[in-house]
Amino acid sequence: MLSCSQETQVQFLVSQTNKVFMFPGSEDASAQVTSVPASLVPYSLSFCVQVSSPRPISKVDSSCSLDPLQYLNTDQTQASVKLAAGHKFDRDVEVLIYYKDAHQPTAVVEAGQASAKTGSLMGDPVVMVSLYPEFPQSVMSSLASCGEFVFLMDRSGSMGCPINNNKPQETRISSARDTLLLLLKSLPMGCYFNIYSFGSTFEHIFPKSVEYSEKTMEEAVKKVEGMDANLGGTEILRPLEHIFSQPCVPKQPRQLFVFTDGEVENTKDVIDLVKKNAGSHRCFSFGIGEGASSALINGLAKEGGGHPQFISGTDRMQAKVMQSLKYALQPAVQDISITWDLPQGVSATILSPPITAIFQGQRSLIYAQLTGQSSEAAEGSVMVKYTLAGHPSQDQLHFRLKPAEDTGLTVHRLAARSVIRSLESEERQHRGQQDDEKKKKVVELSVQSGVSSSFTAFIAVNKDNKEPIQGPLVRRNIPTPFFGGAVPMMAMCSIPGPPMARMMCGGIQPTWEYTQVANSDHEIPFPERHGEGWP
Repeated sequence: MLSCSQETQVQFLVSQTNKVFMFPGSEDASAQVTSVPASLVPYSLSFCVQVSSPRPISKVDSSCSLDPLQYLNTDQTQASVKLAAGHKFDRDVEVLIYYKDAHQPTAVVEAGQASAKTGSLMGDPVVMVSLYPEFPQSVMSSLASCGEFVFLMDRSGSMGCPINNNKPQETRISSARDTLLLLLKSLPMGCYFNIYSFGSTFEHIFPKSVEYSEKTMEEAVKKVEGMDANLGGTEILRPLEHIFSQPCVPKQPRQLFVFTDGEVENTKDVIDLVKKNAGSHRCFSFGIGEGASSALINGLAKEGGGHPQFISGTDRMQAKVMQSLKYALQPAVQDISITWDLPQGVSATILSPPITAIFQGQRSLIYAQLTGQSSEAAEGSVMVKYTLAGHPSQDQLHFRLKPAEDTGLTVHRLAARSVIRSLESEERQHRGQQDDEKKKKVVELSVQSGVSSSFTAFIAVNKDNKEPIQGPLVRRNIPTPFFGGAVPMMAMCSIPGPPMARMMCGGIQPTWEYTQVANSDHEIPFPERHGEGWP
């Protein structure tokens, strides 16, 4: 099952990386592997996608040749498509799925797992409510030039570190400057803005927010270009308190943009402060660099009614920045409420965090666990209400309480992921105050659902042969495609490696079973070496 967004991209990667993969301990790190033209490589790829959706599927596109789309039912909500014969392994396989009526809300119920305990998340039915609204154009255009934009830039010492390991010359502060400058030059004329920066202390460009004009913009750009990571520590609470204490500009909704690498010690206090002031501010957060605290960045946006973004390089930076600005220019959605209408004896327990913001072009999901007994033909409904720029809106969605069995359990796993991520975020915010019960709940749900967490891991087990390896390892050369460069696509050496490397090379693999276990204090060998499957 794939979600009902207007355009969903699923990327299946067939590696084109021009590298030779070597494993530590190889006796011959410079071993050569036969390289042949791609058209002569004796590998084949059989690829089929089956799509099930509450909305009709309009078309499927791909970067590769596909067989014609086959509908599996009359209402065109189920379809399958196959990769055409003759794939040359010369590009990634990407599939774009388009739906009809994508902006209509939907409610999907999935039956629980028959073998799971009744009353557990995996054993009970789960409903997923999907909102992907399209607001009236008259409302969207009426407030497009309004707003007071306050930018808060992290200039602590850690912002001088590289943004990622691949580009050591590009620092976090330079990426944050570029992001801020792009936003600054894209603001609508007539709005108001101000820029703060912080470290151990904080500074601001203007004493209070000023009207956006060519003159004030040029003055701000000049000062932003001179910003560096030279303000010491990461004391974000004090500048936030100062910003929230400033009176808002009348009839100009305040939008707060925070740029930080997220290395703070008082995450909970910062998020609580933003939540306390959410009635007069929306907060849009940007995590700068690899390793930015997802608890802080996501928490600021969630409690501030905004949207989080993570910037780890120049790739797609402009698209992310403009998306956040587009959301900030939208009128605020208020008074969001969800009401369930269910038969007697049936109740709904919401699993996902409360929705604090709804944006046009952004999908919002609500997961709920249904408990209690009902007849086969019983139906329920959910009512979603909100107010947009003074205009009330409501959607009532009906669903069957006893759907057909679904062995895929897609909705259950998505709901489990939402619960796990929420519990992990709470644990990170209260770091140092370990909640054993919360950790135990995460581990149990992760193992039951097969969704990874920070407390669990997957290990690989070869099921073909339970006997341990006998004798020395044997080298096996695998021919790889050659696309005109001087380096073959991939090569394998004689040292055992993870099964994923075997899969990427196209060799014959053993049958692998991935077993999820709770992390322990001692080392877990990965993967277990069983049988003849290793090179």
